[in-house]
Amino acid sequence: MIDALPLAEGDVPLGPGHADFESFYRANRVRLFRALVVMTRDVHGAEELTQESFVKVWERWERVARMDDPIGYLYRTALNGWLQIHRRATRAGRQVVAPRRVVDPLEVVEDRTSWLASASLAPHRPRPAGRPGQARAGGGARFGGGPRLGRGVLVPHAIRRAGR
Repeated sequence: MIDALPLAEGDVPLGPGHADFESFYRANRVRLFRALVVMTRDVHGAEELTQESFVKVWERWERVARMDDPIGYLYRTALNGWLQIHRRATRAGRQVVAPRRVVDPLEVVEDRTSWLASASLAPHRPRPAGRPGQARAGGGARFGGGPRLGRGVLVPHAIRRAGR
C-alpha cells in the first residue's frame, strides 16, 4: 500500500479531526490489510476493501472517534463489505448456473386449451357399469343410488387402447 504524502506548505487538512483520523489510519491500515488478504485470498481485492472501509469510517469519523472501540467498527465495516461482495458473487453464480424458468401465462393457457381440444377429439364410448363379465345391481347408497364404478372405469379411453 502507498503511504500518504505529507502535507506541503499551504495545504489545509481535510477537516476537523483530520490528524486523529490520519493517526488512526497509519496505526491500523497494515493489520487490516493483512487480515483482509487472509480472508479474501486476493491482494488486490483486500487493498480495495481496505480503502473502502477507511473511507466509510472517515465519512462517520466524528461519531466513530467517540466510540469505545473504533478499531472494532473498522473491522466490522470491512467484514460487512466483504460479505456484501461475496453474497453478490454467490447470487450471480447461482443465476448463471441455474437460471429461473419464467412461466409465460399465455403458454399455460395454450397448453390447457390444446389438451382440452385433444381430449374432446377422443371418441366417446359408453362405459360399462362394472368390470367386464360382472353385472352389478344398482344402488350405491353413498353415491346417490347410481351404478357402482370399478377401478378401471375411470381410466381414459386413450390409455386403455394403448394397453391393448
